[in-house]
Amino acid sequence: VESLFAFRYQVPLAAPLDLGPHTMATREGWLVQIGLDGDATGWGDVAPLPGFSPESLADAAEALQGLAPEVIGLAADEALARVADAAMPSTVRFGVELALHHAQAVATATTLPHVLGASPAHAMSYNGLLTDEDALPEGIQSLREAGYRAVKLKVGRGSIDDDITRVKAVHGAAGDVALRLDANRAWTMEEAGRFAAGIDGVPIAYIEEPLRDPSRLPAFADGTDVPVALDETIQEGGRLADHPYAGAAVSKPA
Repeated sequence: VESLFAFRYQVPLAAPLDLGPHTMATREGWLVQIGLDGDATGWGDVAPLPGFSPESLADAAEALQGLAPEVIGLAADEALARVADAAMPSTVRFGVELALHHAQAVATATTLPHVLGASPAHAMSYNGLLTDEDALPEGIQSLREAGYRAVKLKVGRGSIDDDITRVKAVHGAAGDVALRLDANRAWTMEEAGRFAAGIDGVPIAYIEEPLRDPSRLPAFADGTDVPVALDETIQEGGRLADHPYAGAAVSKPA
């Protein structure tokens, strides 16, 4: 490793994004540039997510500043081992490891996926996000035409009846596109039950974190036919094996 630089960025979102109690209008972070011998350069992204990451942008910058003298002069594999053993915010570890692997790919004239695995997939699918600003039937049609095979719709920010109406409208326009819902822990058990009854017969892939009190998620899953996905519950610790009722888990790489 010959160099490690960090560049602050701020990117405006096309529309504000609600993340539970947090609303983001911009995405902020640090782009990490790592240079190896022979002019191979790799890039990584360090972007703490408000409401999820315990560290701030300032914490990330401090960790990057402290890490630089630890890895300068090391071979890429040695630097990766040093990063793995170091105590640092997870977003910083993610960004630095990504930059090191990317630099290795450039140095060996291959691709980042081939550095990470011998037989990488040729494509990766991901879901589109329907925001409140979207005209929902038209919005999902636009995402279908763009090639999305799944969409996520935020619920829990208006009335239960309005959410039920929105979900049914999206389902009617979805065709073969999978529908995922995210409530960001908005509801009581009674409210979540009303919602589940209201969308009975509407096939959804899952609803993410429906309950304000996550300890009642097993009872909700047992009492309804609605598949449950975990997000905040996983971020808060514990093992996925402790939640056998869950149909899916949302994992944030950073």
